[in-house]
Amino acid sequence: MEREIKFGISATAICGFIMAPLGLFFCIMGVLMYFVFKQHPENLDGDPLIFLFTFLGVGTSLLIVGCILLYIELKKRSKIREAVEHGQYVVAEFISVSQKTNVRINNHNPYVADFGWFDQYRGEMHIFHSRPLLYDPTQMLVGKSVRVFLHPSDPSAYYVDIDEAMPRVTIH
Repeated sequence: MEREIKFGISATAICGFIMAPLGLFFCIMGVLMYFVFKQHPENLDGDPLIFLFTFLGVGTSLLIVGCILLYIELKKRSKIREAVEHGQYVVAEFISVSQKTNVRINNHNPYVADFGWFDQYRGEMHIFHSRPLLYDPTQMLVGKSVRVFLHPSDPSAYYVDIDEAMPRVTIH
């Protein structure tokens, strides 16, 4: 059975999904307005190139920034997917749950579970954060450990498999 990776949606992806189509829309509108006003110059008191340069400038900027944001998000997700499929995993112990007060989802602040793993070879303690959760999982995680999948060449790309330690939760 293939493991289901739950990503959620990040602010980077939201901004990319908004900016890229908006930029494309501005580019198309600039070109269309240029040709319309070039065909009917009596409707314009100036040069139709102003529409082309203005709309293409704004549209191209939005399109490029949106595409870069989407590329960053897709690259991050592919690294996490590669960590789960080809990387190694470590067993990390539950440490605590904190609430992200700088983020609001449906008028609630999400919770993030922290897990720790001690690397005996390097003598380092590694702290891993779960994906944002809409409920406080503290009671379900006390005394439990989870697998944390690490990317083979980039240990900062990891996936905390918090779902294996928790029962299925349905929020009504």
